[in-house]
Amino acid sequence: MKSLNKIIMIILLATATVTVRYFKKPNTLIQEIVVGTSADYPPFSYIDQSGAIVGFDIDLIKEIFKRLGQPYRLENMPFETLLPQMQFGSIDVIATGMSPTPERAARILFSQSYLQEDPLTIVTLADSTIHSLEDLYGKQVAVNQGYVADMRLSEKPEISLIRLPSISDALLALKHGKVAAFVTGARTIKPLQETLGNTTLKTIPIPEMQEETALGISKNKPELAQKINTILQEMSADGTLTLLSETWKL
Repeated sequence: MKSLNKIIMIILLATATVTVRYFKKPNTLIQEIVVGTSADYPPFSYIDQSGAIVGFDIDLIKEIFKRLGQPYRLENMPFETLLPQMQFGSIDVIATGMSPTPERAARILFSQSYLQEDPLTIVTLADSTIHSLEDLYGKQVAVNQGYVADMRLSEKPEISLIRLPSISDALLALKHGKVAAFVTGARTIKPLQETLGNTTLKTIPIPEMQEETALGISKNKPELAQKINTILQEMSADGTLTLLSETWKL
């Protein structure tokens, strides 16, 4: 009888061990979310002097995934490759100061907007004779390829667009007189002066061309989109979004 009891006890212990391992295993296999960014768009996402990727959207992502309790990995790539990479399944979330548009919404999901009222703005040199959108007609104007300024100004055949990959490229073209102006979102204006050094800039908002900012999310992850929206609502209610905006001078 003792031998039988001993055998039963061994079986029960073995079963308990397997059960514990079974329930622990999923916790070690939480799916890592891949977040794509284009680190050439200050103050949303850019590389600082130490070589780290920083910015408003980067801090936003850190807080979102901290609250989700889910691991993530940040991948830096050219802006124009972000949407194709999401459709290929290589990335799950886009965080790079992206504006929702109908064209983009046909390909990916968007979170609720967390920054609003960001008018496109003409950036030109202080002594320029440009004072309005109409003054760009017949001139060469820099935009960042694939950004909202590119999309909206493409509707103006009177303007000759020079599509450049980054803000720094556009600013250098402006500084050296290769373009008459550069059009971008108003919230990216503040970091521009550092790039141009002592060059004095003039900015002219285009009120009829407004931007909003949101996260892009893969259409294969609607549940993740719902969770992110819930957290964005919490961050808005508890003041975290306001604090981040003030930190990054938005």
